[in-house]
Amino acid sequence: MLDYIIKGIIIGLSVSIPLGPIGILVIQKTLSKGKKSGFVTGLGAAFADFIYAILASLGISFIINSLVEYHIYFQIIGGVFLLYLGYSIFVTNTIKQFRNQNGSSNLIGDFLSTFFLTITNPMALLLFFGVFAGIGFLQEKFDYSSIIYIILGVNIGTVLWWYTLSTLINLFRSKIQLRRLNWINKISGLVIFIFGLVAIFSIIFY
Repeated sequence: MLDYIIKGIIIGLSVSIPLGPIGILVIQKTLSKGKKSGFVTGLGAAFADFIYAILASLGISFIINSLVEYHIYFQIIGGVFLLYLGYSIFVTNTIKQFRNQNGSSNLIGDFLSTFFLTITNPMALLLFFGVFAGIGFLQEKFDYSSIIYIILGVNIGTVLWWYTLSTLINLFRSKIQLRRLNWINKISGLVIFIFGLVAIFSIIFY
């Protein structure tokens, strides 16, 4: 049991640590709205990863094949959403948001934003398959209890990473001047916008 949980934690960390648009969003939310907002933003991605981990561990071929077959449409939707998020972050008045953080934090919106981005990226599912195969899960037969322990470990790993990242970023938050925070916010929005452009243009030149 413990061995499966530990391997699940390793998988959860492996799929979460690489700094992509989700990581940028968590950092941006933590800096502009506080640790709670950053952590909840990460939880949205963690929940989507949790769903993909279940699909990968159970090997539900119909759902997996459908996601892969229509991945272009999912990528377009995710890319457009990244463009919208990047633009919204870029034009946001971070100084005002920072000063009013306690009353204006929309935690549900923070959660749903990263959940939507992650769940519209079928490549995340293929990533789970790759990691599972690398550790040897796909060569073994599991009963349902073993799968539960693996999924539990994955969930612990993803949540642990987003909590750690939001906590670390929050430590530097009070040391950053508001004017610099505004520039960081604009850079974050621009980077996320570029991620959206790359997602869309990669389809055109595919």
